[in-house]
Amino acid sequence: MKRRARRLDASGMSQGILSVAPTSLLNRRHFAWTLLGLLWLPMPITAEPHHSWSLPGGGEGGGHFSQATQITPENVGKLEIAWTHRSGDFRQGENFIGGLSGEAPLQSSWQATPVLIDEHLYLCTPFNRILAIHAETGAERWSYVPDIDLEGFPMPRCRGVTQWTDTRLPEGEPCHRVVIAPLMDARVVGLDADSGEVCPFGNAHELDLSEGLGPYETGF
Repeated sequence: MKRRARRLDASGMSQGILSVAPTSLLNRRHFAWTLLGLLWLPMPITAEPHHSWSLPGGGEGGGHFSQATQITPENVGKLEIAWTHRSGDFRQGENFIGGLSGEAPLQSSWQATPVLIDEHLYLCTPFNRILAIHAETGAERWSYVPDIDLEGFPMPRCRGVTQWTDTRLPEGEPCHRVVIAPLMDARVVGLDADSGEVCPFGNAHELDLSEGLGPYETGF
């Protein structure tokens, strides 16, 4: 699959539009771009084992490789829309196609690669909201809204989230599976994958990456 996400950003589709196929279809190489392409397979197909995509790069090496084989050169042209999700997190502004004056705020930019954990996709919007979306239906399970002053950031954006399993807690307990989300204001929060509730992470309930950094300009 070709990467088409930048075309979506440039044309103003960075509102958080997202459509997916059943979970067994989500795991082709660069499956995130398939999601942004709004695709599914309408024809009868043989089910294949579920493959997760629990890290932004697919695995610890970031190779974006999947062993799923359901989407092929022969059937890729028959893909159709499965569902669409719009976060609404979009800000109009200057962009690289329309031209930059350097004086006005930039348009928000959709840059996130979703991760797939069990039956849900986890992603962040340009406004740093963290969402859990059911991979087969597109239903939103929960949304975490951080306390960030968006006016202090010329180009709101988020590159994605990752996940961590706390093996000290039994499976099914709150905060056993944690979604780790970086925020624009240099904080990192941990959220329970099932509920979206904040989990203990670092010294307290969040990490502040600006501690000990020295003077720096906020908003970038």
